[in-house]
Amino acid sequence: MNGQLHSLYTERINGLESFIMSKSEGNDDLAQELHIGMYEALKTDPGANDAFLKRRGAWRMINSLRKGKSIDKPIPYKRKNPIKIVHYDYFSDDENDVFTETMSDKRLPVDEEAIFHISLSRFFHELTCIEKRFVRYKVIDELPNIEIVKRLRISFTTLREIRNEIRLKFNMVFAD
Repeated sequence: MNGQLHSLYTERINGLESFIMSKSEGNDDLAQELHIGMYEALKTDPGANDAFLKRRGAWRMINSLRKGKSIDKPIPYKRKNPIKIVHYDYFSDDENDVFTETMSDKRLPVDEEAIFHISLSRFFHELTCIEKRFVRYKVIDELPNIEIVKRLRISFTTLREIRNEIRLKFNMVFAD
């Protein structure tokens, strides 16, 4: 059975090499994770189509990135900096509302969730008053842009500038 599975795998994988190289961006560890994911997919369903194999391989690759370990490196990632404890009541009302919206994702490990909340706090401290109001209207109230323009009494050009500034600040805070 293993011989048949191996030959099926080598036959099917030849057509997917370009996908593997583009998805892993030339990283051998990520390519290996993709290969393993595709192999496991073929073990469960030998007649699986290419889209299924690609998706299972990508999931395996993303899982290894999220957990910080791959098949070659089974030792979990050790954090260099200690985790800073931030009390929940420390934040302003707008931040509390956004935290409430984001706390619904329970798939993250506790330390990653804490880091996310610290980064979100830093992000809020970088925002101006009008940018905070925009985030509140967009994230919490889920208003369309036209309604936000009316409430903030600004033009669409100014709204675009505010969004670009928020995006830059977000990237600066969450990039580390």
